[in-house]
Amino acid sequence: MITIPPIPTSIVATNFTALVAALACVQFHRSRTPLRLGSAVMAICGLSISALSIVYATDKMSLSIFWVYQFVAECIAVTWVISTMIQLGYAFYPLTHHQTVIWRTALASVIIYDIIAISELSYYCYAVWGSHTLDRNSTPVIWIYWVRQMAKVLACGVTIAYLFVPLVRHHNSTGVANIADSNTLAVGTWYLSALGITSIGICLA
Repeated sequence: MITIPPIPTSIVATNFTALVAALACVQFHRSRTPLRLGSAVMAICGLSISALSIVYATDKMSLSIFWVYQFVAECIAVTWVISTMIQLGYAFYPLTHHQTVIWRTALASVIIYDIIAISELSYYCYAVWGSHTLDRNSTPVIWIYWVRQMAKVLACGVTIAYLFVPLVRHHNSTGVANIADSNTLAVGTWYLSALGITSIGICLA
C-alpha cells in the first residue's frame, strides 16, 4: 500500500488553492460583483485551511486547533457563497416570484447546514476542552462530520436548482425575456463552473 506523505500533499493543495484564490481576487478586482466577492472569500478560506494543514503536518499545531479553524472557515465560506447565489436569483428571474417552495427550501438548507456545523463545532470543543472525552489530536465524530457534508451538498444542490430551474422553465418566453434568459444562463454557467473549481480547492485543503 502506497502512503502519501502529508507535507508534500499539503504543499500541493496550498499551491493549488493559492492559484485559485489569486484568480478569484483578480476577477473580483476587474468586476466587483457580489458573487465574485463570495468566490474570492471562499477561495481565501480554502487557502487559509490548506496553509494551516502545512503547519499541522509539521507538528507545530494540534489537530484540534486545525479542525476548529476548518469548521469556522468552511461554514463562513459556504454560507456566504450560497447566500450570495440566492440573492443573485432575485435579479435572475424578474418574470417569476422568488418566494417559491424551492426558494424556501434553499434558505432552509443553508440554515440547517449552519445549525449542524455550529452543533458539531460546539460538541467537538466541549469534548476536547470541556469533558476531555477527546484529546487534542482527535478527529471529529465521523457520523456527525458526514451529516454536515451531506447537508452542505444538499444546500449547494438546492441553490443551483433555485438558480436554473425557473430559468429553464421560462427559457421559451418570447421577446426580450428569452434573450435575457439566454444571456443569464450563459453567465450563470460560467459562474457555477468557477465556483466548482473553488470548491475543489477547499476539498483538497
